[in-house]
Amino acid sequence: MKQNLFIALIAILFGCAACNQNAPEVEAITLDKVAIQLANGQSDTIVATPTPADAVVAWSSSNPAVAVVVNGVVTGVGNGTAVVVATAGNQLASCVVTVGAGSNNPTESGINFTQYLEGSEYYIFLLDEKAMSRIKGTVHDYRVNGEYASPGQPADGVTATMDIWNGDVTDANFGKCKGATAFGDTGVEWMYWKSGSMAWSNMCGGIRQWGECDFTSVTNDFNLVIIYRTPRMLAGTSVTVKLYSTSGGEHNVDRGMISQSRGEWDVAEWSMADLFADGLDWSKPIKGSLSDVVYSPALVVEGANREFEICAIFCYKK
Repeated sequence: MKQNLFIALIAILFGCAACNQNAPEVEAITLDKVAIQLANGQSDTIVATPTPADAVVAWSSSNPAVAVVVNGVVTGVGNGTAVVVATAGNQLASCVVTVGAGSNNPTESGINFTQYLEGSEYYIFLLDEKAMSRIKGTVHDYRVNGEYASPGQPADGVTATMDIWNGDVTDANFGKCKGATAFGDTGVEWMYWKSGSMAWSNMCGGIRQWGECDFTSVTNDFNLVIIYRTPRMLAGTSVTVKLYSTSGGEHNVDRGMISQSRGEWDVAEWSMADLFADGLDWSKPIKGSLSDVVYSPALVVEGANREFEICAIFCYKK
């Protein structure tokens, strides 16, 4: 396999070099990923940085039957391995793409995500039905059922929404992705944010509980878990997690949750004992109205041209 990849890469390098004999001189080109893993039908974005920055970048795949690439967006189309190459002038950079049903095995990231479904009690704010069906413990369901919305009165029957309140974003996308989750389930949708050119320095959103909710039974022996990934997030960029006290007011938590995850599922986990000690107050039930709501949690993604995906948010007791 390694020999075949090497031969494929050499063929691409010689071919690209021949095509670019008359191209403007380029000093270097780098990619933000050297290897990615995809399920069939799943896509990921590779960001190329040429020097000079205005150099034209061309993309190619050693095996289009495994992975195709268009302007840096790589899509898995068949099991196997391919080499994606970005070319600018006579400079090249490559990324190995592995596609297959097992490529999103949670153990590849070093994290056993299924352990987070084996607790005894859950307060769930975001989780898909397949993962929900695996939980054997007690479940309190406060999940988003109102899709994406700007702050305001939701439709009848909606008890929780994902609010986006960065009102003057010029080209941000909010919606859902579909593919393989951190738990290894396929064909599942999860939340997706992509910030474009932003009038503010950040993008804000939160899970807003409109219906009656009661977190008063969440005790010190619970943990708060957020399972996420960042297909496009500059190294060092952080996401601020904000939790709102049910007794009123906003409690800010910024624990350096996000670093460059390179598209792999990752987890942020905090002890509720620590959060309560920091001043978070969930001692009051919420009626769920325009004057009595709570965000659980709110998230702030800093900067333009970022991508942030979440497949689970919940409090659980091990």
